[in-house]
Amino acid sequence: MKRILIRVAAAGLWLASAAAGVPDELTIRLVDTPVVPRNALQEGERVAERILAQAGIRVQWMDCAVERCASVSSFWIQFVDRLPSWLPPDTAGYAVPAPPQGMAPYAIVSYRSVVESAPETTALEVMLGASLAHEIGHLLLGRSAHTLNGIMSARLGNREIGMAARGALRFTGEQVRQIRGTMRRESAFRVDPASRSEQ
Repeated sequence: MKRILIRVAAAGLWLASAAAGVPDELTIRLVDTPVVPRNALQEGERVAERILAQAGIRVQWMDCAVERCASVSSFWIQFVDRLPSWLPPDTAGYAVPAPPQGMAPYAIVSYRSVVESAPETTALEVMLGASLAHEIGHLLLGRSAHTLNGIMSARLGNREIGMAARGALRFTGEQVRQIRGTMRRESAFRVDPASRSEQ
């Protein structure tokens, strides 16, 4: 099996499960979703949901192609075909957790890079979901959140993607504590369902 590594630009041991209690809700706005085949996007979302659920986070996805996202204050992820040429060729995405004033934290994910870098024995949807969860992790934890193991590994290779396919790819215990603390402080991550009106 060839060794393929993904470096997710941006910038232990992990818990077996999330902290007890009611999960925190996190709304993620998705921009330019037509770049990704619908089935692949839906499966990728489910993979990311499982990873984030282990940190006590329940994700609500807003597809800005069919929902009114402009009035919502929350993170957003944009899908692109190619990333800027100044990034390393094995980059799947990058996050900007501290953008200029007036902008919400955001991440960019290249679907082409996900497809080209997915291990031969793993569905590309798993790679996509792991990449989404990794970038969301940066939005919650900051640019310097890389670890030697787990979802925030600097490079998501065959080992990490295999773990994601088995539902075993997680945040570290310290990262879970940081994420829960961030969610408790930030009310903007939660969106009233009444505000999610279709165009």
